[in-house]
Amino acid sequence: MASSTRRFKQVALICGLGAACMLAGCASSPNPGGSTGGTKANGGSTGRGGASASGGSSASGGTTGSGGSSASGGATGSGGSSASGGTTGSGGSSAGSVTLFDFANSDQGWVFNTYQATDSSGLAASPYNLVFPGNLSAGDLDAGVALPTIAADSSVGDPPGSLKIVVTFTGYSQQVNPDFNWGADALQDWTNKVVSVRVKVDPAVPASFSGGIQLYAQDTKYGGQYHWAGSPTDNDWHTYTLDMTGAANVNPAQIIQFTVQLASADAPTSTGDGGVTPFTPTTVTAYIDTITVQ
Repeated sequence: MASSTRRFKQVALICGLGAACMLAGCASSPNPGGSTGGTKANGGSTGRGGASASGGSSASGGTTGSGGSSASGGATGSGGSSASGGTTGSGGSSAGSVTLFDFANSDQGWVFNTYQATDSSGLAASPYNLVFPGNLSAGDLDAGVALPTIAADSSVGDPPGSLKIVVTFTGYSQQVNPDFNWGADALQDWTNKVVSVRVKVDPAVPASFSGGIQLYAQDTKYGGQYHWAGSPTDNDWHTYTLDMTGAANVNPAQIIQFTVQLASADAPTSTGDGGVTPFTPTTVTAYIDTITVQ
């Protein structure tokens, strides 16, 4: 599995798709992705020991001291009525994950982000968004190549139902950005949480394709958290995670947009003459399923 690191540069706010605004993005440069891990240590919402902790409300001795009417231990004894750990025990009742998207019956509002960076003359600049009008259809890159597609697929998934992306990469530094935008009235609080996404590439891409998958969460001020992984070279389901714990470049309490980017790698240079290794056009069919936050 080939891998590299990439990140977005967010520079525009595009309004459309009804009343919602889409935060647009997408140039890439090296930046390692997030790490993995849970969202909380033992103790749930109140920490180990629960709400009352060992000792309860009456403590040793009861109301009259040793030998009194209640004897040592009082009415509730050591530990009180809730005992160590509280009513929910270590971990609390909030453990587990919430499914944001399962694509069981539809695309659930996911679309391609169409933002494209341009140079001073208005021409598209690297990295190239293959759904931007003109990059393929008008010949800026490779005229005649089929445009990328995004649609619900009811037959693939576990259980059945997923989001199907088909894209043909014809060169280096190309990408597509399927994403979902909640809008300013439905900001997501992902503080100290981990987002997981299931992805399958079928048919499998050749090992020579050095592209990848990047998860990206963006806040209202264009700050972002990223995680890049090389494309799988089998046709199995893989789980990719974006850890928001301790995120420094994004406000995790104000997440407005989440993206599952598919991309070809940046151009390598050969060690012999400094030229660029030829790119083999590759069609990637990817299925996105079961996006959860934990």
